[in-house]
Amino acid sequence: MRKKKEIFDKLSNALKAGNQTIEHLFKAIDSDRSGKVHLQELVRACEQMNLNVGEMQLEQIFESIDFDGDGSITLPELVADFNHVTHNSLVKLVRDNEDANRERIEDRD
Repeated sequence: MRKKKEIFDKLSNALKAGNQTIEHLFKAIDSDRSGKVHLQELVRACEQMNLNVGEMQLEQIFESIDFDGDGSITLPELVADFNHVTHNSLVKLVRDNEDANRERIEDRD
């Protein structure tokens, strides 16, 4: 899900810029303070952050984060998925850099 990665990248940048944690983000999205984020809360949060995501795409993203399928996202679910997506991004970045370095070395030979 490329769109999910784009959203998480934007969220990650926003968190870093504001010196915030994923927990702060979760609490900001959880507008009813239930300890769970529901789809409509996520839709509103994305609109407020000017993230251009279609509702159908957002539903798919929501369902992929809602590991237990109960119709809501808990903080542990968000943290686990966020870490998974950002970890995969870092792994890809490292591999891309290794490939680029390997190509430069091969070009010199």
